[in-house]
Amino acid sequence: MTDNQANKQSVIAHLVCDNAAEALSYYCETFGGREAMRLTDKQGHLAHGCFFIGDSAVFICDDYAGCQDNQALQNAVSRITLHLNVEDVDAAFDKAVSAGCEPVMAPEDMFWGDRYAKVRDRWGHEWAMARTVREVDPASLQDTLDKMTF
Repeated sequence: MTDNQANKQSVIAHLVCDNAAEALSYYCETFGGREAMRLTDKQGHLAHGCFFIGDSAVFICDDYAGCQDNQALQNAVSRITLHLNVEDVDAAFDKAVSAGCEPVMAPEDMFWGDRYAKVRDRWGHEWAMARTVREVDPASLQDTLDKMTF
């Protein structure tokens, strides 16, 4: 797939990272992505990168004055979680942790029917991994949630 094919998606996550070139390679290796584009400016910053996980594109660029509004990003915490549908949640989680991700939530079977886990990469982005392991009646989900205490 090419970067142009990504433009057919309705929503595309656009990650801003320090050393985005390293992050691009890391994400492809760790999460099974395929690099589609890498554009570097004269100063060596990754001005635009694109990779695919499955048929979903993710854009990426360096955090610098020529890209985005980097002043707003200083000391920011990402409140976005990228959700990956995977064949084997436990294997994907173990691979991510082995590659340096911080465990946020170990693999667990959830009330909504998915096996689910979450990690945080060294750039502060969270990645959830999920696989449906059982079908759950949608009407029962609210009842289950109402009975839970947090």
